[in-house]
Amino acid sequence: MRQRRKIGQLISTIVFFVAAILLLAEGLDVYREGEILKAILIWTGATMSLLGSFRFLIQKWVERWKNEQQK
Repeated sequence: MRQRRKIGQLISTIVFFVAAILLLAEGLDVYREGEILKAILIWTGATMSLLGSFRFLIQKWVERWKNEQQK
């Protein structure tokens, strides 16, 4: 069961990262068409997807920061 969970986490991380790249490209296309607000919303989605792809690294940083604050 442990191995299956790791594979699932790897797949979801890759999906988040690819989605971020695709949303970034789509945002650029929409920006070139002059729809600035729509582009900003798409780039916000790209940013959230990129953060999602780094969720385990962010979790480690937060845990490390919390441990330093408790000292």
